[in-house]
Amino acid sequence: MRHNEKGEFVCRFCELELRLENEPRIPCPEHGCEMEKEVKVLQAHPMLIDRCPLCKGVWLQPGELEMLEAYFEENGSNSYARHGSTDTTSFG
Repeated sequence: MRHNEKGEFVCRFCELELRLENEPRIPCPEHGCEMEKEVKVLQAHPMLIDRCPLCKGVWLQPGELEMLEAYFEENGSNSYARHGSTDTTSFG
């Protein structure tokens, strides 16, 4: 649980849903088109990812790359698909 700007407790999932609704869309550095926002969950750790609809490139927030690296180092490169995702191309 975290606190929002009003000092209220907000769970990580709710925090990401709020960010999903409120954060501006960023342009893809390669194509300039608006990137799509996706919420991905790795072992109860939600992440908000910006993905280009054309090249499927992703933009991560600070600390998320390290979170992904630690997850895949601990669980193996195919573990994302084994933990309930139907989208096996999400991080590949």
